[in-house]
Amino acid sequence: MIYLLKRADETGWDEYEGKIIRASSEQEARDIANQKTGDEGQIWSNPEKVTCEPCYADGASGALLEAFHAG
Repeated sequence: MIYLLKRADETGWDEYEGKIIRASSEQEARDIANQKTGDEGQIWSNPEKVTCEPCYADGASGALLEAFHAG
């Protein structure tokens, strides 16, 4: 399964805004996301700070994640 993880809080410099992770479960996706972080730290397991949605191949066409954070 592919999971789309997105931050629910404000994003600062040198931080990930979202990730697309292939994993066998939501928990594994969150664990993998925590393996490589920026200044946000290991927040990816916290459902209050990060949403995690499964993505299915038969869904509507469109971008899964567009993370644009410029100064």
